[in-house]
Amino acid sequence: MRTLLIDNYDSYTYNLFQVIAEVNGEIPLVYNNDEITLEQIQAMVHAGTVHSIVISPGPGTPSNPQDIGVCLDVLHHLPDVPILGICLGHQALALAHGAAVVAAPEPVHGRVSRLSHSGHGLFADIPSGHGFEVVRYHSLLVDQATLPHCLQPVCWTDGAHVAVKLARDAAGAAGTAGTDGPGQEAGAEGTATEAEAERPESVEGAQPAASSSGRGQEGAQLGGSLLMGLVHRSRPHYGVQFHPESVATKYGIALLRNFRDLAAAHLRARGGPAAAQLQPARVVPDIVGPPGRLPELPVWPSPEHQCGAPLRLAWARLPGVLEALGGSQGVFERLYGWAEDTFWLDSAAADRGRFSYMGGRGGPLWRKLTYKLPPPPQQQQQQQQHQPQSCSSPVPHSSNANQAQAEQMHDADSDAGSATSSACASSASGTACSSAAAGGGSASAPPHATHAVPAGTLTVESSSGAAASGLVADGLLSHLQRLLARERLRVDADAAAALPFNFWGGLVGYLGYELKAECGAANAHAASTPDAVLWLADRMVAVDHQCGDVYLLALHDSGEAQGSRRGGGDGRGEQRVGVGEGETRGGQAATHGAGPGARNACSEEPGQGMAKESKDACGLDAVLADWASAVSPAEQEAAARAWVADTQRQLEHAAAQTVERRAAAASASTSAAAAGPGSAVPFKLEHSRAAYINNIAACHTALYAGESYEVCLTTALARAAAPDPAVLYSTLRRMNPAPYAAWLQCGAAGPTICCSSPERFLRGDRGGLLEARPIKGTAARVAADAAADAAAAEALARSEKERAENLMIVDLLRNDLGRVCEVGSVHVPGLMDIESYATVHQMVSTVRGVRRGGVSVIDCFRAAFPGGSMTGAPKVRTMQIIDGLEARARGVYSGCIGFISLNDTFDLNIVIRTAVIEQEPPHAQRKEQQQQAPVASAAGAGAAAGCEGPARRRMTIGAGGAIVVQSDPVAEYEEMRLKASALLRAVALCEGGSGPIPVVAE
Repeated sequence: MRTLLIDNYDSYTYNLFQVIAEVNGEIPLVYNNDEITLEQIQAMVHAGTVHSIVISPGPGTPSNPQDIGVCLDVLHHLPDVPILGICLGHQALALAHGAAVVAAPEPVHGRVSRLSHSGHGLFADIPSGHGFEVVRYHSLLVDQATLPHCLQPVCWTDGAHVAVKLARDAAGAAGTAGTDGPGQEAGAEGTATEAEAERPESVEGAQPAASSSGRGQEGAQLGGSLLMGLVHRSRPHYGVQFHPESVATKYGIALLRNFRDLAAAHLRARGGPAAAQLQPARVVPDIVGPPGRLPELPVWPSPEHQCGAPLRLAWARLPGVLEALGGSQGVFERLYGWAEDTFWLDSAAADRGRFSYMGGRGGPLWRKLTYKLPPPPQQQQQQQQHQPQSCSSPVPHSSNANQAQAEQMHDADSDAGSATSSACASSASGTACSSAAAGGGSASAPPHATHAVPAGTLTVESSSGAAASGLVADGLLSHLQRLLARERLRVDADAAAALPFNFWGGLVGYLGYELKAECGAANAHAASTPDAVLWLADRMVAVDHQCGDVYLLALHDSGEAQGSRRGGGDGRGEQRVGVGEGETRGGQAATHGAGPGARNACSEEPGQGMAKESKDACGLDAVLADWASAVSPAEQEAAARAWVADTQRQLEHAAAQTVERRAAAASASTSAAAAGPGSAVPFKLEHSRAAYINNIAACHTALYAGESYEVCLTTALARAAAPDPAVLYSTLRRMNPAPYAAWLQCGAAGPTICCSSPERFLRGDRGGLLEARPIKGTAARVAADAAADAAAAEALARSEKERAENLMIVDLLRNDLGRVCEVGSVHVPGLMDIESYATVHQMVSTVRGVRRGGVSVIDCFRAAFPGGSMTGAPKVRTMQIIDGLEARARGVYSGCIGFISLNDTFDLNIVIRTAVIEQEPPHAQRKEQQQQAPVASAAGAGAAAGCEGPARRRMTIGAGGAIVVQSDPVAEYEEMRLKASALLRAVALCEGGSGPIPVVAE
């Protein structure tokens, strides 16, 4: 059976996609509600391409045409097609027949209710009352009193809503609660299987978490009996208000299986097409806990990756030398010394992260890619009206006069896909012409392409300093897609067996939050920093903290596939890539290579005598083509092996020194560098305390209106002074070690980033296993009282609000992975676990899935970026709310830092708990000094001057939190301050203080 899944721009649609595909045994078609017409849907139904329709949840109200799109027309004009409406779709079904959709007694988002039902076939084999618990995400509901006779109510709430229940809750009730084990929810699948029998007691028997006062509001109305399901008496149309696809809903899969059976029975009764015959029965595994079965992991590396891969790896292992070298910091300081264009992906919390990676300016293949989005449309209009000749940006932009040439490069070089999705169902044949849609939508297209991808400026620099710039008409991500398809590292079997880590060289750096503009969101605000800085690292060091080993790695070109990679003499190149790369819903297109993967000499390059800035994209192409021919493959291999040998000798000699001498030298160096002004320049909140609390109130308005389930609201703390970045990062990693910490020094004109993130955004391992580890839920640690500290962790674990926050993001991440993963592979091995760090307890979940064949690394990134823990849900609508409230760019904060290895693996963090340090231009310094003068005179006027030196540094720290219906504004403000506290203390220590740096909040 083939189902059409109409997506109302929700962030849980692909959870439905995964379950429907499992239940039906066939991949559903997926279209946004505004990209397909009623006539196209009717044509598909008449041709037998589509047998049933599911209308997804979504933000807003069914009375708003922009929110509901084609769905009301579908409900009116397809009376004989089986249709299931979920949440917003359920409300649309009621509205289509004249019922009223009204405000619920209170919004219920990410919380669980027990339901009773009438015994209708939609609920076959599902208990009524005890045992039937579902997750609800809605602010509006259907008023049962207004139902017309044609709509029959069949399901209601049975008591008050409560927090999600976890397996550990039962143990906690017995006095044996633990907070470190993997959690399992109260049920994800609905048949009375052996796994079901082992689940904890139902909501009725479990101890509830602390609840909001809103439970009384709902419980007081109709005795808690609110309409949760209805059916049409004469049409095969059904609706449920709850979310059967949620990870914490019991019997949700059973309900979707029942809809399949009802649809098939209806189609058979009216003589439906043979294609409506049911597939053989399938057992759908539990979503939570160890997977019952997973698709077999594909061979790594894939034959497509290996075929013609031009790059090779030279490497060496230095066993057991890490401690003698002074740890990873000792290795980094000896080899790279905090210099410009250095990176250190630092598993400072080595108990949670085994490997660290570091590098600097490298050899012939090394490139630095700096990318800047164009100004937002409103800013462009202002510039044209008031300052048409002015253009200031960290990265040079191509001139308007050369826009046409840039577009010509796009025509010749890009994948032919448009940034906007389009439905291409043929009204004549009734068949969907998009193979991507048959697979649930294009993985390579932005998930909700509501905005065209803006053309940004890319600057590419070689290790010698030669640079060129040009417009990339289809955006950075498409450019990286082509680069990675071309710059592939051939995986040697010996290296695969001997190297226990995944990063063997490739792209490393940061991708800023504003790149959401290439993932379906708006280009709303311009960041002061580049929107991305990435190095193509061809020389690097990896550290194994578990074994104490150090590895040296160097890439070189083998000379294979030269023609296809370099395109003859013009440097563009062309190469067709696998399905999913360069594919849109309109079909598959060839992907053409262009960009910074071309080669240069480490010393002499043909491009050195050229101007630093190329005035058009074709000029960038030509310069890269010149660089490509500078060093022969044989010379590259010799240089790579020489670097490995020389660095090995250097480190072995250093390791021969005693640990005591190394430690003493490091201590002396740190003490000398740490001397600071001794008087604190305060930080200032970008949004005052009052403004931040007002923004929380605005979030609540959106939540009550049904526009969002959860809004991740942030602000920034800014300061016109900063300590030495190297000293700051050394201090930060010592006092607040984190598994996804990082140091990035992005050159003289770029930012320096000191990151102590505990959160993984997304990892792709060998064989395609994807993993996200979202954090939602934070509590301060109690340093001096172990019992109080344990109580704080337990309170966090049992908080209804924090569980609701976490559940919403887990369901969102399941959706994002569901876009690019094999059907049935997305699962949650850890739900709402508590992890304790130096200053906070965190609630962490783990979501995994197996990457679908033909899906690229960039496809995975597009599907999930920005990380859901930094946006909220539904993602696209909530990002619009955030853009309006925060009224500023987030920049590096909320983006990601990590690597994309040329062996087709990757690991990226979420940028939180991070200081971003920029050099301020002189005019900005003068303005800031005038504004800070009154404060500085009170706190010690000489401090700012003492910190700034000849070129003063500006420092920002992003912080925020998830706003949900239960959020208390003052508590949310204090949580935001808590998340910045470790960085504020680190800054104070660098400057000779003790407590955290003060913050001006008004």
